[in-house]
Amino acid sequence: MMPLSGVRISWLMLAKKSPLALEASLARAVAASMGSFRADSLFSHFRASNVPCLLVYGQNDPSIRVPSVDSTQPLGFNIHQINLDASGHFPMLDEAGKFNRLLTDFLALESGLSPRELQLKEEWRRRVR
Repeated sequence: MMPLSGVRISWLMLAKKSPLALEASLARAVAASMGSFRADSLFSHFRASNVPCLLVYGQNDPSIRVPSVDSTQPLGFNIHQINLDASGHFPMLDEAGKFNRLLTDFLALESGLSPRELQLKEEWRRRVR
């Protein structure tokens, strides 16, 4: 069994002494975490990887600032951003049909093709063969 660190123990003690102080502490932790996770801070990692990346954002996400498409244009051939207008933080749930089709098309891209070839279609229809 791993010993508890002093920080973890003090957090547990705070929970017993004052639920309101605990709530405030948790709120600060969440705010700090969200502040450190800016979408544009990931761009340098994407650029360095030289692997095709598809960035899908929900336009109405209250948690993450959606970067402008202009800010992702200079990232290169292998990176493409698509915003889903009717989605919030979980576009894979809010617009499941569009998201799944987009993901399927991205995964089906032939080697060497850019994700910039992908376009969000107003309506996808199932092909019958």
